[in-house]
Amino acid sequence: MSAFIPQPWGYRGRQAPTLTFSPLVGLDLAAEAAASLRLELRHAFEYAVLPLEGEVTLDGEAFAVDELAYLGRGRETLELTLPAGARALLLGGEPLGEEVVIWWNFVGHSKAEIAEAQREWEAGGERFGSVPEYEGERLMPPPIPWKV
Repeated sequence: MSAFIPQPWGYRGRQAPTLTFSPLVGLDLAAEAAASLRLELRHAFEYAVLPLEGEVTLDGEAFAVDELAYLGRGRETLELTLPAGARALLLGGEPLGEEVVIWWNFVGHSKAEIAEAQREWEAGGERFGSVPEYEGERLMPPPIPWKV
C-alpha cells in the first residue's frame, strides 16, 4: 500500500508554506495604484475571483465587492483591472469531478439535497448544531430561487 504524499502548489514558482492535499491556488491581489494585468491560469483548473475592496473588472465585466465571479474551467488567461486601493482574491483548483450545488450556506450534490438542508435549518433541526455563547435568533436563508 502506498502512502499519500501531500504536494506543494503555487503560482508561477511561488507557494505558501501550507500543507495541501489537492492542487489549488489562492492569490491575494492588492493594487496600490490602478492596474491592469493578465494572469496565466491552468487550463485544467476552475477559478473564481472575489473582490474584497473596490470594483474589479474581469475580461471587461465589472464585479462589485463581495460579488463572486465564477470563471469556470478551460481558461488559460484572465484579464483583470483593479482601481487604486482595490483588493481581490483569485481562487482556483482542480474540479471535484462531480456536480456541486451551493445556495446560501448550504453545499450539496443536488438541488433536492440543498432544499432538504434548508428545510432542516429552518425547522431548527440538530443536524447543524449550535454556536455556544450566541444569544441572537437563528439567521434564516432567503427563499430557494428554483422550483422545489
